[in-house]
Amino acid sequence: MFPRFAHALIDRSVRFKLSLGFGLVLQLTLVITATGWYALQHTIEHSHQLSIIARLSHITKGMRADRIAFRVLNDTRSQDNVRRQLAEINQHLGALRERIEDPAYQDLLERQRGSLAAFQDALDELGRTVDDRERLRSQLAADLEQASLTVARTQASVLVASGTFGTGIEWQPLVAAIEQLRQQIEHSHDSVETPAYTFASPQDYSQQALQAIERLDEILQQIRQRIGSLPATVIGDPVALVATLTTYQASLMQFREAQTQTATLHERMETLGGLLLDGNDALSLGQTEKRDRDTRRSNRVLIAVAALALLIGALSAWVISTQILVPLKRSLKVAEHIAAGDLSRDIRVERGDEMGQLQQALQRMSQGLRELVGGIGQGTARVAGAARQLSGSTEQTSTRIGRQRDEIDQIATAMKQMTATAREVAQHAEAASLAANQAEQQARDGDRAVAESIGQIVQLEQEMQQCTAAMTTLKQESEKIGGVLDVIKSVSLQTNLLALNATIEAARAGEAGRGFAVVADEVRSLAQRTQDSTEEIEGLVSALQNGTQQVAQRLDKSRGLSRSSVESSRRSGSKLTGISRSVSQILGMNEQIAAAGEQQSIVAEQISRSVLQVRDMSQQTAHTCDETAAASLQLSQLGAQLQRLVERFKV
Repeated sequence: MFPRFAHALIDRSVRFKLSLGFGLVLQLTLVITATGWYALQHTIEHSHQLSIIARLSHITKGMRADRIAFRVLNDTRSQDNVRRQLAEINQHLGALRERIEDPAYQDLLERQRGSLAAFQDALDELGRTVDDRERLRSQLAADLEQASLTVARTQASVLVASGTFGTGIEWQPLVAAIEQLRQQIEHSHDSVETPAYTFASPQDYSQQALQAIERLDEILQQIRQRIGSLPATVIGDPVALVATLTTYQASLMQFREAQTQTATLHERMETLGGLLLDGNDALSLGQTEKRDRDTRRSNRVLIAVAALALLIGALSAWVISTQILVPLKRSLKVAEHIAAGDLSRDIRVERGDEMGQLQQALQRMSQGLRELVGGIGQGTARVAGAARQLSGSTEQTSTRIGRQRDEIDQIATAMKQMTATAREVAQHAEAASLAANQAEQQARDGDRAVAESIGQIVQLEQEMQQCTAAMTTLKQESEKIGGVLDVIKSVSLQTNLLALNATIEAARAGEAGRGFAVVADEVRSLAQRTQDSTEEIEGLVSALQNGTQQVAQRLDKSRGLSRSSVESSRRSGSKLTGISRSVSQILGMNEQIAAAGEQQSIVAEQISRSVLQVRDMSQQTAHTCDETAAASLQLSQLGAQLQRLVERFKV
């Protein structure tokens, strides 16, 4: 079967094969997923059912606790809680009945619903019974009070009668019986009032209460016998005592029966609650077992489907890999032969899929490579010859370019020198222009300085004239001082003579003229100093007159020199003006020379750059020729190498 299946897939495309294989795997994966989903849904459903059952058990246990609380506390709240929980249990049982379809579990659910209905009926009956019991409890309390009062009165009457009638009657047994009756009444009441749940069973409670009531009846019969023989005046009305106690006994019996019935209903509800819990446990156990069975069945199905998927996947992988790898290995072997240079092998194609197309492509590639290698071999020989010719031509071109580059270098050197010379001429012209500008500026400054000098010399001449006039005035005044000095000199001489005469006269006078002689001496010394000072002043005035005369003469010479300086300065100003005009002409010519030199420098630089560009181009051309020669050599070597490589192919 598999060989025919494999043969049928030979001409199918790789896409079809891969799609078939992956499709089978995906279908099996879908089956596994569906099986797992089905098992998961069943598990979830069982989990929901178990959750509801667990909730049922929890509510049932809570209901049992509330029922016990109602039994002990007898309150409405506990009773309402029990009724609410009964409704919840009924609701959950209905939900389970809709979810569970197994007939066996449907019967169990029906039994649960029956137990729940019986529990509801018992709870309703318990409510009525509790109401009757509480009513009887109130009646029992009233009868107990009446009986206790009647017994107390009877006991008091007997005690009074025992003191009145003396010891002729046996009072002590009667008093003891009445006391025992009173105690038994209390005991009977306590026995009946004791909660029935404190006993092992309602029957035990009923038996204990009945025994207490029967004991009360026995004591009452004894008292009736003892008081029957006594006078009526001793104990009053014995009929009322017996009637009151009989009524109390009847109330005890009724309350005992109500208490017993209540306990019986509680026991029935306890039994029904146990049945509900047992049913819940049975449901939980059954659903757990069913869940486990479904889980085991799902696991077996999953294992079987997974094994089948693995088997089919492995077979599909083997078939598809065989369909792809076998021709691929053949094609790879052919490709290895081609890579080794063996182009003489042909490929026999027997398939119609992509592997067959690949083999056909390899066959076409082999044929194309044969033709290509043959053409490359022929072209390689031609390329090698052309490369050798190109190498020779390139060497000659490189030699010529070398000589051309040397000549261009010489031209470039000459252009550099010419450019430098033109630049120096331009620089010198600029320097001369600057110097001419400076000379022109200095000539203008000199012209202004000469004009200022002329003005100052003229002013100096005027000042010289004023000085000459002042010196003349000074000479005249000094001559006047000489006249005054002559007067002072003659006065001092006369004073000296007068003082000398006075001294002589004082000497002649003796002691009387001594003081006058002293004064005369002082006057003579003063006159002598005045004469000396006058002579010194005369010498100074004479020197001043001589200096004034010399100054006047020099001032006359200076005034002459000033006039000649003014004439010379004016001639210098005229010459400086001529120099300024000449410098302006030189400045214009220098600017023309500088402009021409700058233009010549620019043209020389352009020529130099052009020559340098030509030299660079020749260098690049030489470098290109070298590269071309190297490339030609490499091309020749590559042609030889390519020829050797082509010879490796077997066509």
